[in-house]
Amino acid sequence: MSPEPSSADSKNRRKQPQLVKDKDLDTQSISGSIPSDAPKRKKHQHWAKDDSGLPTNLPASFKRFWKSFTIAISD
Repeated sequence: MSPEPSSADSKNRRKQPQLVKDKDLDTQSISGSIPSDAPKRKKHQHWAKDDSGLPTNLPASFKRFWKSFTIAISD
């Protein structure tokens, strides 16, 4: 009796990861290529910029430097 449940369990364990892997591969190959392109385009289109035209994710110290730098060039 003991070998049967263990062999059945091992078969179930083998089948389940294969199904999960197949689903992951399908979603990556089919839908993965299309959505991965779409968010990249959105990021570039909706890039948040400061009133000075710099990206908002820059540190404040760099923004201060950039303002003084552009003022120095324009003078």
